[in-house]
Amino acid sequence: MVPQNIVDEVKALAKSLGFVALGIARAHPIPQEVRDSYISSLQEQGVGDMGYLERNLEVRFDPDKLVSGARSIVVGAFNYFPEKTQRTDAPQIAYYAYGKDYHRVVKDKLFTLLKYLQERIDTPFSSRVFVDSAPLMERYWAVQSGVGKVGRNGLLIVPHFGSFCFLGEIVTTLELPADIPSEGSPCGRCMRCVEHCPAQAISKDGRFSPTRCLSYQTIEHHGRLEPKVIAQLGERIYGCDACQLVCPHNRFAYPHQEGLLKPVPDLLEMTSEDWKNLDNETFEQLFEHSAVQRVGFDGLRRNINSLLPSEDLEESSTQSEK
Repeated sequence: MVPQNIVDEVKALAKSLGFVALGIARAHPIPQEVRDSYISSLQEQGVGDMGYLERNLEVRFDPDKLVSGARSIVVGAFNYFPEKTQRTDAPQIAYYAYGKDYHRVVKDKLFTLLKYLQERIDTPFSSRVFVDSAPLMERYWAVQSGVGKVGRNGLLIVPHFGSFCFLGEIVTTLELPADIPSEGSPCGRCMRCVEHCPAQAISKDGRFSPTRCLSYQTIEHHGRLEPKVIAQLGERIYGCDACQLVCPHNRFAYPHQEGLLKPVPDLLEMTSEDWKNLDNETFEQLFEHSAVQRVGFDGLRRNINSLLPSEDLEESSTQSEK
């Protein structure tokens, strides 16, 4: 067993790097009732263009398939709440995509923690680092590690911070002192996310319809957006923060200090007219190494065009072809 003082040092280092919470869970196969709930949810709600949710279930349900001999899972929640935001009168990008791609940014932070462990522990051990990059049930392990509780909107809520955070994990063969798992719901009788979800993707009993969510529609969904989806977009062109912006827990959120997650200044100053005339060159300037590259210029252009009146759409399409 790794001494508690070393774990305390790692947690202190994590805080200095921008993590709002770091917890440890004992690695174990996912309980059958959790597996059944996951599968039934996929069958009931569907996965749309997110077929990856149905693949590699044996790996998803057993961390030993990711790291042979896994004994501990370190879970970190990394702050991405922005200090400055876009103009409110312009099309909106979800906060998490303001800066550089979080996969690389948070992974590098976790590798820093792992390197510290390697330097402090003499015996050899195996580890892998993941940030939304493997079939791992992140929110389950975040709960098991005491990092937070899952809200009615399906997002992890970290005590004294909220939900504006990325999750990342270190799966390791080290036996680390485990934290106490979180219990219960953080939501009580609050229904703000249910009431304010523009796509009605969240039900009162906590069921979430991923293919209704505007984050899915504007990022994961391929092809044209349906008229009913377009009517729900408001000014959203990449992702949706509606359920987070109304969540009472997020009153505790404070701005991150990670330079790589801060947007380029031009992004914050983009007007509706600027977005309407967005070309590929400007797209690359705004979103180099950004999560927005997931949809690419054509995908973002599709979303922008969905907000335009028909006469503006015709004009914009003509300009894009030039």
